[in-house]
Amino acid sequence: MAPVRTMRAAFYTPGDNKAVLKDTPIPTPTSKQVLLKLAAAGVCHSDVYFLSDDVLDPRTYVMGHENVGYAVEYGGAPK
Repeated sequence: MAPVRTMRAAFYTPGDNKAVLKDTPIPTPTSKQVLLKLAAAGVCHSDVYFLSDDVLDPRTYVMGHENVGYAVEYGGAPK
């Protein structure tokens, strides 16, 4: 049986004003991307801002962009 390729992520959905943890497929990196396995992720002011009523963006986001981790997959040739 093939291993399950899912991860947990905090999703922001407009109008909910909260982050919800969900299982989601692990993305495959494109030629200019690297897949990281996170050791830690921080919450910064921009994440908190998205949870406020001031955000009018209708898109759904995976929250957190200040992370520490290590590379587990390269999408292209490493440089």
